[in-house]
Amino acid sequence: MRPDRGPACVRAVDVADDPEAWTRAGFAVTDSEVRFGGLTLRCTGTGPVAGITGWALDPPPDGPVDGLALAEVAESWLSTPSAHPNTAVGIDHLVIASADLDRTTAAFAELGWQARRTVADPRGGPRRMRFFVVPAVDRDLLVEVVAGGDPEPEVTAFWGLAITVADLDEAARLLGDALGPVTDAVQPGRRIARVRGRDLGLTVPLALMSRRSSHD
Repeated sequence: MRPDRGPACVRAVDVADDPEAWTRAGFAVTDSEVRFGGLTLRCTGTGPVAGITGWALDPPPDGPVDGLALAEVAESWLSTPSAHPNTAVGIDHLVIASADLDRTTAAFAELGWQARRTVADPRGGPRRMRFFVVPAVDRDLLVEVVAGGDPEPEVTAFWGLAITVADLDEAARLLGDALGPVTDAVQPGRRIARVRGRDLGLTVPLALMSRRSSHD
């Protein structure tokens, strides 16, 4: 635990994508960044490693968190939120695939993050999902840790992102065939659609979700 400093805050997430791919997905990109205010998604360009490559935490820990790489700390954390054509307003949740759920939980506890709940796979499979609500400056970020998948990962790794949009129907009109069908989300009252990232040049599994209800 970190009684002296309080819980760590997520400030940025780095993805190994060309910024133009995120522009094609309906995001406003400025200086290779997708800006949501206190939390920024940074496009580092394509390379040998795909997907999410790291996160910037404040204060930064001494090293990777259960193998999850740290991203470079920016000189200034805060940015002006952009107006995104797809109506995106923020990162709803970050998905992590864990090789050892209890070990990842212990590593998160060192950051001051405590698990809120653990649920079994609703389809009856071996997977378990553990949820953490962590600080991210202007809003909390949900971190979903998944374990027991088939195949089970050999190492803990970042997997994907879900982005909250103000108008999912408008996002669907904008993206057309690049967005999958809009369906009911697991969370009551919300809807979700998965972005067909390969069509746009994205390497990060990405979903768009309607807003949470005011009492969530």
